[in-house]
Amino acid sequence: MQKATLDTNCLVALSKRELGHEVISSLLSAHRTGRIELRLVAISATDLVFAGGPVQTLNDFYEWVSALGFGGVPVVLPLAIYDMVFYDGALWGDEQMERLYQELGQILFPRVYPPSPARIPNRNQVCDVLMMWSHVYHHGDIFVTTDGNFTKATKKPQLLALGAGLILTPQELAESISIQSGSQPDPAPLA
Repeated sequence: MQKATLDTNCLVALSKRELGHEVISSLLSAHRTGRIELRLVAISATDLVFAGGPVQTLNDFYEWVSALGFGGVPVVLPLAIYDMVFYDGALWGDEQMERLYQELGQILFPRVYPPSPARIPNRNQVCDVLMMWSHVYHHGDIFVTTDGNFTKATKKPQLLALGAGLILTPQELAESISIQSGSQPDPAPLA
């Protein structure tokens, strides 16, 4: 079964009932019926608001995703970066892991990677790099995002070369497995 990693924007769209949230709900239904394996990334926890304030613990994140209906959906861990992650929800890195992080950062945000005193990525940029890092490192097949930075013509081929698999919007993934909000025909194989 193919593993599809949802980026934070997908979770936020569902929680705020933004345009397209129904498609994300249909992907969750497809996961529950064994048609695709969805995965979340623990770095999403640092970007979210829970109970009126920022997520304070990884358990807050698990409660938040459970309330959205994602309880039991696998959560993959990002590379540990000081002051960016919950350390019980991150992996201590080695040289190879750090190299992948830097390569992804240079693709996604070439103006600030590699970081230096004169070039410091902002929190959102680091989260985006860690999101893709987690997907690639944990051998995801499909990265699901609404963020156009991942699909830019200058970036997408490089991300694919590093192992990103497919990079699709929620709608594209739903279409590729023949599901639409409110209908559930037989699944078609992914390209």
